[in-house]
Amino acid sequence: MFSIYHNYYQRLVHFSIKNQKGLNHKKAMSRFFIILGLKIKYLSVFFKKSIDLPYLEVFVTTHCNLRCAGCSNLISSCQNKGEHLDLNQIEDSLGEVLKNVHSIERIKIHGGEPFLYPELAQFTDFLGKQEKIHSIRLATNGTIIPSKEDLEAFAKAGVHIHFSNYSSQVAKNREKLSTVLSSYHIKNYQLVDQKWRDMGDVTLKNRSSKETERMVKKCTARQCTSLYKDKIFVCSRAAMMEKQGLIPPIQDSIPVYTTQRDFEKKMK
Repeated sequence: MFSIYHNYYQRLVHFSIKNQKGLNHKKAMSRFFIILGLKIKYLSVFFKKSIDLPYLEVFVTTHCNLRCAGCSNLISSCQNKGEHLDLNQIEDSLGEVLKNVHSIERIKIHGGEPFLYPELAQFTDFLGKQEKIHSIRLATNGTIIPSKEDLEAFAKAGVHIHFSNYSSQVAKNREKLSTVLSSYHIKNYQLVDQKWRDMGDVTLKNRSSKETERMVKKCTARQCTSLYKDKIFVCSRAAMMEKQGLIPPIQDSIPVYTTQRDFEKKMK
């Protein structure tokens, strides 16, 4: 059951809603999620100890030093509300997830630009101590050289660093960064197969059920489950849409501290 829901759930990234005259937000969101049959059922897996979670993105910051038009995570549109997330809250929320899964195959340290996060070394150290986490990844835009403290933490925790596939005009420090990382024996590589894709604007599309289903099945984001503060979202785009008030709290996200009783109540 998990594999079915997870496979379908991962594809839900390319959706957007904006408040429009005469539109009831709650009903509009239901069109996207209830149609897809996701509801809260997928997230029930977090209450089963035997679950192995393939992938989880964990937000540490929404600050970024670039302003990419069409940012897939909508980071560029929330720069006035950019924030570094509280380290204790991140660790507590992730710890709660870890209590309810058997393992997490891959964690991705997520932003914004993660190298801007002032407590990155401490969070990396925390991740490296979690036996249930099998691998740690971090994606950077290739513009910043991390501190010695961060580099030592990456090396100790076995973090792999990915460079977004931006041009050398944008990622001006990419070559230098790769040399520095390699000197600390930190695995790093450029995502050469990564192509820039237009994720669409934030407006209600009024698609039919079948059109929505076809769109989701064609989504190029195969793994996008995201932890933002104390909630698990279908993807990072959904998290940022909720943060900016573009959509109401999503019924298919779930607080990590939800009790079994509250969860069963929500299922009804």
